[in-house]
Amino acid sequence: MVKKIEPWFGFTEDKVFGMVMENKEFCKYLLEIIIPDLKIKKIDWLDK
Repeated sequence: MVKKIEPWFGFTEDKVFGMVMENKEFCKYLLEIIIPDLKIKKIDWLDK
C-alpha cells in the first residue's frame, strides 16, 4: 500500500497568507505579535 502525501501549504504561501489576512481581527492580532510596540486601533482595506 502506497501512502499518498498531501501537499502542505504554510502560512507564507501567498494564497494561505491572503486568506488569513482577510480576517481583520486576526490580521491585527498577528501584526501586534510581530511588532509588539505597535497598537493598532483600526484596519482599513485599500481598493486596488
